[in-house]
Amino acid sequence: MANSPKKEKETSKYDVVANLKKFCDGCKLATIKSYARNIRRLAKIAGLDTVPNNKGWLSTDKGKKLRNKIQKDFDVSVSRHLYTAGSQAFRMYSKGERSAPWQIAMNDAANKYDVQRHKQIKSKSEEDNWPKEAYRSIAKAATIQKRKVLGLLKNTEYTNLQQYEVQKYIVLLLFSHHTFRLTPATWSLVASKSGNTLLRPRGSRKFIVTLREHKTKKAMGELEVPLSLAVSKVLSTYLPKIKKNSKHNYFLSNKDGSKLSKGALSKLLIRLTKSILGSNVGVRLMRVLKMSSPANSELLKKSTELQKELGHSQRTARTYVRKD
Repeated sequence: MANSPKKEKETSKYDVVANLKKFCDGCKLATIKSYARNIRRLAKIAGLDTVPNNKGWLSTDKGKKLRNKIQKDFDVSVSRHLYTAGSQAFRMYSKGERSAPWQIAMNDAANKYDVQRHKQIKSKSEEDNWPKEAYRSIAKAATIQKRKVLGLLKNTEYTNLQQYEVQKYIVLLLFSHHTFRLTPATWSLVASKSGNTLLRPRGSRKFIVTLREHKTKKAMGELEVPLSLAVSKVLSTYLPKIKKNSKHNYFLSNKDGSKLSKGALSKLLIRLTKSILGSNVGVRLMRVLKMSSPANSELLKKSTELQKELGHSQRTARTYVRKD
């Protein structure tokens, strides 16, 4: 009986993050990880189980077929990220060399997205998940979640699991007043000169969030955001309880007491809003909801008109303000 052919040994998985780092000089780790996530997603769309170790799937006819599939199946708000992933993946394989077809598709999608945003029309995803009471729905969700943990709120300290349950109410309350990105997962409860912090200055009733590492750091620099009195009042009783048994010095935790990641916070918010409101309301949609409220929309309009009149950016315009 003939010997059956030997199975080829499986090659180890292609390390996308490590190979992106080789050409992406100056890229933050968070940026590289974001590229890597979208490259893996792109590989799945191409029908692949893992990211290949060569650029064949992105080149010539295969690449053209994949770009056409993206254009057909995805809204421009999603496709722009996928085209960027394809462009970055090609550079990853080619030691920095760019692919004209992926670059053109990426730029075209970015331009279309900008046009779409300036029209201020809801995307299909926003339309599908827009809560009935818009931004006020987040406060409603916080109230409903609070009722679920009323008994736990009376505790003097929490187990890891109890903290996680109360934390669901805390994050909804926070986002019903302040629409940060996912930075709450990075807030340290102890002073830091380089990281983001959540601290209450001596003698103050309000907590201050200091953002030293954030998406718009280059343009905005270090930011200080005072939290509302309503949020600060709840935090003043909640934070001492979680510090007693905490495994770390950060604001948010997983069920096992370890530090909560940005990704986990994003998923938590979507799960909560889906179960309470019936809509998948993530951080980005919360920010859109808040800015779409009549009061904020009018405020933004007046601010833009004033900037045009003065011929300054908002930051420069602030230097013209004088205190009494």
